[in-house]
Amino acid sequence: MDDPFHAYVARPISGKTPEETRKLAADAERVRQILAKCSITSYDPGMDRKATAQQLLPDGLAYQYSREQLAKADFAVFLLSAASWGVGAQNELATSLVMPVIYLHPSSVPSPSQMLMSSFNMHWIITYDDLDQLESLLTRLLNGVEMAICWNREVRRAVAAARDTMAFARRVRELRRRRSMSFEQLALVLGVSPLYIQALEQFDDTVVSPSLELLHRLAALLGVPTSALLNDADD
Repeated sequence: MDDPFHAYVARPISGKTPEETRKLAADAERVRQILAKCSITSYDPGMDRKATAQQLLPDGLAYQYSREQLAKADFAVFLLSAASWGVGAQNELATSLVMPVIYLHPSSVPSPSQMLMSSFNMHWIITYDDLDQLESLLTRLLNGVEMAICWNREVRRAVAAARDTMAFARRVRELRRRRSMSFEQLALVLGVSPLYIQALEQFDDTVVSPSLELLHRLAALLGVPTSALLNDADD
């Protein structure tokens, strides 16, 4: 392709045992090699010291993620070490960005949770016994879904290019300050963390994409029509 795909490869960075940790790293490395053979570049937050780390997970697993890097990808590849550990939060981010996801499920671990699999974004599941089978199945799938991923990417790019993607962040910041509300105050009544409000005001809307419900709540609390949050005009 003249414009090669870029993938976000997510996986837990630690397992319940040293052996499982080594296997996670080996599987992730093989995935990156498979993608490279298909001329697809990739980013693995587990190898990025700047990525956000989450250490306190059930069963001792830990993972890292980068919201900004995920937003730059054309699709995500999530390696499942258990039912959902290590990719659940990143799956929510991918869903909010309406990003295609490929789930890689080793046959030796429990089946993916229904909650993880019920996300409405375009997704595919590969269950594999060993790394050779993974390479065969993943390569075949990538060839088969290339056009679907390409269409998704082109629509997302066209829509982003047609608007000011920082307008929403500026508008929220302006209205919050106009009402003399702190991050903490707005977050408390919205039912989210202060860090999320900061992210709404810091990143463009291709990185942090609030739900329609949150937009309605924000508008009500800030005293404007919902439509006023989606443009940068003065009241």
